[in-house]
Amino acid sequence: MTRLLILGNNKALQKVINLSQCFNEEDIYVGLGNIFLRQQLYAEAVQFYIQFLDRVKEDDQRVVNIVFAIGLCWYKLRDYENASNVFIQAYELGYNQNDIYEFLRWSMDKVSNGMKRKIEDIIATISK
Repeated sequence: MTRLLILGNNKALQKVINLSQCFNEEDIYVGLGNIFLRQQLYAEAVQFYIQFLDRVKEDDQRVVNIVFAIGLCWYKLRDYENASNVFIQAYELGYNQNDIYEFLRWSMDKVSNGMKRKIEDIIATISK
């Protein structure tokens, strides 16, 4: 499947997307999201990650990492407001790897004042 994406053939890419709709396994959405993320097709990755989230229970252990991955995609798309919002969701779900704090710090000067205050509150908790 990766080979189709590397070729950059939009027709083949659309077939992969359409084919994914035939499966009820949520893991396929994570796999496709990860492939799109690696191929730097961030908007497409977000779509698959959201499809995954729509199909699993909130207490699924994979949810927190997928939410973080969505934030990463928004960040790479330079949509810092959405990225920060999703990173905060990941933090609230329990994601506490150092990279989340770095992405939040890097986003602070690119977001609204309300979002900036939320980020400052989170960063303050790790300074204690």
